[in-house]
Amino acid sequence: MKLKPRHNILPLLAISLAFGGSGYAKSLTEKISARFANIKLIVNGKTIDTKAEPFIYNGNVNAPVATVANMLGIKQEWDNKTPAVRFSSGNPVPQTVLDRLLEPITQDYSNPRTRSPHKHLLSKNFINMSGASSSEFLVNFVYTSVEGIPYDSYASLFRYEQGQAKLVSTIHLFEGESGANADGSQPSGDVVYNPDTKEIYVHRHAFKLITTPTTSSFGKGELLESSIVQFKNGKLVKTDELKKG
Repeated sequence: MKLKPRHNILPLLAISLAFGGSGYAKSLTEKISARFANIKLIVNGKTIDTKAEPFIYNGNVNAPVATVANMLGIKQEWDNKTPAVRFSSGNPVPQTVLDRLLEPITQDYSNPRTRSPHKHLLSKNFINMSGASSSEFLVNFVYTSVEGIPYDSYASLFRYEQGQAKLVSTIHLFEGESGANADGSQPSGDVVYNPDTKEIYVHRHAFKLITTPTTSSFGKGELLESSIVQFKNGKLVKTDELKKG
């Protein structure tokens, strides 16, 4: 027996909407019909699986709120008291995810001078730099000497899937002493991600020790090099690079 495609009008259960008022409440029941047409949800060429099938009602396509929000990297939550569905732009990267990340290079920790890198999120929310997923995030790994001077910097793009952070690509931003914050970390303004252009802007400044008769602190001097990093052909690459001769 040949099955007919589901393009016919199917009745849905009646929907009850409750309206609260001072001293009374009334219910409005409306019968609606919708058309199922095997509608797929596709983001950046990837089909998203969903338990609740999208349907067409009154000329509009209706899809599961949570599924659509997650696809676009938008945080959503159900407010049962109001009731309402609340949306907020961007879904923050959990600190626990950042803490568990593996380093981009292998270090010899038997050497007492070896130090763990500083980790900086280049965007506090999940992003879509590669164009393939809205659950990506960028981390800047900054390696410092025992004196607290940055000397090596990497950027890694991760994708958060099924509770795990998977490495997509890593790029070496620069090598050599660089300007530092008071705690020895690289100034956050020297490696910046622009979500509008999907580019990383990198600047390396000369290291500078600022001293007074009573104190000393780290700082940054003249600009030594700068570059722009983009995601191309499946990896992070430098598209523009300038170095002081």
